[in-house]
Amino acid sequence: PEIAGFEPGDEVTIAEMELADIALTGPSHGTGYGGFPWPFTWEPWAGTGEAKYRWSICDCCGNLEQRRGAYRSRPVEDPVYELTGLPPGIRFNQEYCWFVEVDAGEERGLGESYHVWMLWFIPVFFENFEVVSPTRGLVP
Repeated sequence: PEIAGFEPGDEVTIAEMELADIALTGPSHGTGYGGFPWPFTWEPWAGTGEAKYRWSICDCCGNLEQRRGAYRSRPVEDPVYELTGLPPGIRFNQEYCWFVEVDAGEERGLGESYHVWMLWFIPVFFENFEVVSPTRGLVP
């Protein structure tokens, strides 16, 4: 149950908890990328039972409070998320940070990766313009 408030000297019983990180594994911190799909991976949350993950991205490289406005993917069961296009509100050539949230149900609780890894999206020049071979149409 949520602890709404307490006074000095009050005793509050809370459920047993485990503090552990969800380690991000790829792509590495500081990566720029211009193609899709783009797979993101992390270590699964330790312990038994099922967990659902949400890959998240935001302009939140500074502090935890900034994570509240993050774009969150649909839940996935495996520790991998394949990004197939720019998330809503995300722009090319801007730095963002990604992290992972986990929901392991009422028995195991919620969590998120401690670290965020920075990335940016590079527009793919050849997808935006018709590219013609410089030798096309030349007579031998």
